[in-house]
Amino acid sequence: MQGLEALKPIVTALLLPPVPWLLLIVLGARALPRRPAPGWVAIVAGVLLVWLGCCTAPARWVHRQLALDPPPLDGAALAAMQQDADAAHTTILVLGGGMTASQEEPGRGELNRHSLERLRAGIRLARASGWPLAFSGGQGWAQRDGLADSEAAAARRSAERDFGFTLAWLEADSRDTAENATRSVALLRERGAKRVLLVSHGSHLPRARRLFERAGGGALTVIAAPVPSFGDAQSPWLEWLPSSQGFETMRSGLREALGLAFVRLASGVQPQEASPERSNPSRP
Repeated sequence: MQGLEALKPIVTALLLPPVPWLLLIVLGARALPRRPAPGWVAIVAGVLLVWLGCCTAPARWVHRQLALDPPPLDGAALAAMQQDADAAHTTILVLGGGMTASQEEPGRGELNRHSLERLRAGIRLARASGWPLAFSGGQGWAQRDGLADSEAAAARRSAERDFGFTLAWLEADSRDTAENATRSVALLRERGAKRVLLVSHGSHLPRARRLFERAGGGALTVIAAPVPSFGDAQSPWLEWLPSSQGFETMRSGLREALGLAFVRLASGVQPQEASPERSNPSRP
C-alpha cells in the first residue's frame, strides 16, 4: 500500500461511530470538574448516540433519510430489459465487499459474508437473464497482508465450487469502489457492453452507480441490482435494542453518506439523482 490512499481505512474508522461519540463522552468527563452541567450533557448525549448507533430502527431511519437503498430489480424490470435494444450488450457485474483468510488453504482468501451475498445474488440474476456475470475486486486498502490472491480470484473459486457457475471475466486489481469503476469500465468497453447491472448491497449502490456513470462518460447505462442492506426483520422492541446488525447497518449507511460527499467534492459539481427508469427500469 502506497501514498495517502493507504490511510483511507484509518481515517474512515476515526470519522465513523462509535469513535466520535466516545470522544464526546471523554470530553464531557474532562469537563466535569470545571463545568459540570455541560460535561453531563456531553456524557449523556454521547451514551445516547452510542446506544442509538447500535440499533436497527435508527439505522433504517438514516438509510431512508439519505435515500441510500434503491428499489429492488423485480421480474418485470428484468423482462423489459431482456426485450430492449441493449439486451445483447448487457453484463452483470458483482462488486466485491471484502474477503477473509481461508481456513482450509493458508495464504489464500475466501469471500466474506458481504461478498458472498453479492456473488449469490449475481449468479441468480445471471441464471434468470442469461447475461454474462463478472466480478470486480482486488485487495482492498484495509486488506491484511499475506494473502496471495485477489478477491476476484476467491469469487471465481467460490462460484465454481459452491454454485457450479463459471464467471465470464474478472477484474482483480481494484482496491476501492472508484477503482472498481475505472478498471471495470475499461474491460466493459473492450467487450462491447452498453449496459451494466451492478450487484452490491443497496446502501453501497448510490455511490457505486455514480462512479460507474462518471467512468462511463455517458456511454454506459448503469442499473442498480441491490442486495438488501438489512437482515431479518425484527420485532419493534428488538429494533431499539443494541445489536451487531444495528451497529453494522448504521455504520455502513454513514460510511456511504461520507463516501458520496467525497464523490461530490471530487466531481466539483452536485450530481443529479438518477431517474427511476435509469436506476431500475420498469418498462421498455
